[in-house]
Amino acid sequence: MPWLLDQGPADLRAGALRNLPVALVRYLRHYTDGALTATRAAYGQARVELGPVLTPAEITSAQEAISAQGARFLQLQRELVLVEGALSTGKSTNA
Repeated sequence: MPWLLDQGPADLRAGALRNLPVALVRYLRHYTDGALTATRAAYGQARVELGPVLTPAEITSAQEAISAQGARFLQLQRELVLVEGALSTGKSTNA
Protein backbone atom coordinates (compact mmCIF):
# COMPACT_ATOMS: atom_id res chain seq x y z
CA MET A 1 0.00 0.00 0.00
CA PRO A 2 2.77 2.55 0.66
CA TRP A 3 3.94 2.12 -2.94
CA LEU A 4 0.47 3.06 -4.22
CA LEU A 5 0.41 6.15 -2.03
CA ASP A 6 3.78 7.21 -3.45
CA GLN A 7 2.42 7.21 -7.03
CA GLY A 8 0.07 10.18 -6.71
CA PRO A 9 -0.12 13.56 -5.01
CA ALA A 10 1.34 13.77 -1.50
CA ASP A 11 -2.04 14.55 0.06
CA LEU A 12 -3.25 11.01 -0.72
CA ARG A 13 -1.58 9.88 2.51
CA ALA A 14 -3.98 12.02 4.52
CA GLY A 15 -7.14 11.21 2.55
CA ALA A 16 -9.76 8.50 2.82
CA LEU A 17 -8.45 6.66 -0.27
CA ARG A 18 -5.44 5.45 1.74
CA ASN A 19 -7.79 2.94 3.39
CA LEU A 20 -9.52 1.86 0.18
CA PRO A 21 -6.90 0.16 -2.02
CA VAL A 22 -9.25 -0.68 -4.91
CA ALA A 23 -10.54 2.90 -5.04
CA LEU A 24 -6.99 4.22 -4.66
CA VAL A 25 -5.65 2.22 -7.58
CA ARG A 26 -8.63 3.23 -9.74
CA TYR A 27 -8.02 6.90 -8.86
CA LEU A 28 -4.33 6.49 -9.69
CA ARG A 29 -5.17 5.01 -13.08
CA HIS A 30 -7.22 8.13 -13.90
CA TYR A 31 -4.50 10.35 -12.43
CA THR A 32 -1.90 8.63 -14.62
CA ASP A 33 -4.12 8.95 -17.70
CA GLY A 34 -4.27 12.68 -17.07
CA ALA A 35 -0.53 12.88 -16.55
CA LEU A 36 0.08 11.06 -19.83
CA THR A 37 -2.24 13.43 -21.66
CA ALA A 38 -0.40 16.41 -20.16
CA THR A 39 2.99 14.89 -20.98
CA ARG A 40 2.03 14.33 -24.61
CA ALA A 41 0.76 17.89 -24.90
CA ALA A 42 3.90 19.31 -23.28
CA TYR A 43 6.13 17.31 -25.62
CA GLY A 44 4.14 18.20 -28.70
CA GLN A 45 4.00 21.90 -27.92
CA ALA A 46 7.53 22.30 -26.56
CA ARG A 47 9.04 23.88 -29.68
CA VAL A 48 6.18 26.34 -30.10
CA GLU A 49 5.81 27.27 -26.43
CA LEU A 50 9.47 27.22 -25.45
CA GLY A 51 10.98 28.48 -28.71
CA PRO A 52 10.87 32.13 -27.66
CA VAL A 53 12.73 31.50 -24.39
CA LEU A 54 15.01 28.48 -24.91
CA THR A 55 17.68 27.56 -27.41
CA PRO A 56 17.03 24.64 -29.77
CA ALA A 57 19.42 22.49 -27.71
CA GLU A 58 17.56 23.37 -24.51
CA ILE A 59 14.24 22.53 -26.14
CA THR A 60 15.61 19.16 -27.22
CA SER A 61 16.81 18.58 -23.66
CA ALA A 62 13.39 19.54 -22.31
CA GLN A 63 11.68 17.18 -24.76
CA GLU A 64 13.99 14.35 -23.70
CA ALA A 65 13.10 14.98 -20.05
CA ILE A 66 9.40 15.14 -20.89
CA SER A 67 9.71 11.92 -22.88
CA ALA A 68 11.36 10.21 -19.89
CA GLN A 69 8.45 11.28 -17.70
CA GLY A 70 6.04 9.91 -20.29
CA ALA A 71 7.85 6.56 -20.23
CA ARG A 72 7.63 6.54 -16.44
CA PHE A 73 3.89 7.20 -16.56
CA LEU A 74 3.38 4.46 -19.16
CA GLN A 75 5.23 1.99 -16.94
CA LEU A 76 3.21 3.10 -13.92
CA GLN A 77 0.01 2.66 -15.92
CA ARG A 78 0.98 -0.95 -16.68
CA GLU A 79 1.88 -1.60 -13.05
CA LEU A 80 -1.41 -0.16 -11.82
CA VAL A 81 -3.35 -2.45 -14.16
CA LEU A 82 -1.52 -5.41 -12.63
CA VAL A 83 -2.12 -4.21 -9.07
CA GLU A 84 -5.78 -3.60 -9.79
CA GLY A 85 -6.09 -7.09 -11.24
CA ALA A 86 -4.43 -8.61 -8.20
CA LEU A 87 -6.69 -6.67 -5.84
CA SER A 88 -9.78 -7.72 -7.79
CA THR A 89 -8.67 -11.37 -7.86
CA GLY A 90 -7.92 -11.30 -4.14
CA LYS A 91 -11.30 -9.77 -3.38
CA SER A 92 -13.25 -12.34 -5.37
CA THR A 93 -11.25 -15.18 -3.80
CA ASN A 94 -12.01 -13.93 -0.30
CA ALA A 95 -15.72 -13.37 -0.97
